[in-house]
Amino acid sequence: VIFCVASLVVLFCADIVGVVAPRAYASSQPILLILVTASMVYSFNLISDTALLYHRRPKISAAVSVAGAVTSVILGLWLIPRYHLYGAAVATLGGFAGMTGAGHFLAYRVTRLSFAGRMLLALAAIGALAAFSWWLQQLALPYGWLLALKVLVAIALCASVYRFYGNEGK
Repeated sequence: VIFCVASLVVLFCADIVGVVAPRAYASSQPILLILVTASMVYSFNLISDTALLYHRRPKISAAVSVAGAVTSVILGLWLIPRYHLYGAAVATLGGFAGMTGAGHFLAYRVTRLSFAGRMLLALAAIGALAAFSWWLQQLALPYGWLLALKVLVAIALCASVYRFYGNEGK
């Protein structure tokens, strides 16, 4: 579900910023893309967190969360003065990535299950979709055509994800 939501936000990023923010914020699209990616990375942490809690390792789970927060703060202190909002977004992404990586490593040691390949594939797909969305914006198509093309891509993407994961339990 989070992949489809993140995909839609990435695909319609320019439209979302145009609707919810004044024109002066049009350049904030990359920040939104970084934060959407950070949200996806955070959602991946829920897998390892659940596994650690299920196997009665709440202290490890809490330590991973604290380490992620500390990482985010350290990155924020370093990046925000130099890069402002971009630095804050990257610091958030870095903290979530560190937390997720550590959590998955520790959960793997307990469960011997890893979903890292699927998570990296999902992140690569979001990156490719962001590049595609940016390319579409550069084509300077009429807005109606651009919107129709994005809707078709969104439908195809969500249908593909449903088809892939919907048959997994059968």
